[in-house]
Amino acid sequence: MPGILTVSVMGILWRWMFDNQIGLVNAARALMTGAGPIPWLSTEGLAWIPIVVGTVWWTVGFNMTLYLAALSNVSQSLYEAASLDGATSGQQFRYITWPMLGPITLFVTVTTALASFQLFGQSLVITNGGPSRSTQSVTQYITEEAFTNSQYSSAAAMGFVFGLFMLVLTAAQFRIMARDVQAGEQK
Repeated sequence: MPGILTVSVMGILWRWMFDNQIGLVNAARALMTGAGPIPWLSTEGLAWIPIVVGTVWWTVGFNMTLYLAALSNVSQSLYEAASLDGATSGQQFRYITWPMLGPITLFVTVTTALASFQLFGQSLVITNGGPSRSTQSVTQYITEEAFTNSQYSSAAAMGFVFGLFMLVLTAAQFRIMARDVQAGEQK
């Protein structure tokens, strides 16, 4: 269900939940422990918590849907044959389930890593890049450089370098994980 929400709705929801004074997290904490509120959104070390937790909550449903679809494509005859051969459930997972989920794991890992580097809306809506720019993402900085500071050439150069970095990271992930996927298919 969270996957259908826009980044703005997700950000407002998590900003409200982690609000320094009236947030749901602080209210629940006060009820359980009687302690005062924690300034989640205005403390440099803590400001990432609502962004990370909210983003994981927002995106995990899509990834689980992909895994469920991949699991439904694993033939039950493989598990039956393994169980007749005396394989334990751990061995069935290691030698059947995990190798069969290799391609989807590659896809989920690459898309999640790319989405993480493109973090923009979450930190913009939840903390507006603060406190003291501690939650400002690279894409927020590039956007600010271009459209607030009117430094289009440096923003274009930063965007190009950032794109190259993501391309190299993606190629490395494909190389590492594709080797594992191919090894799983050969077994």
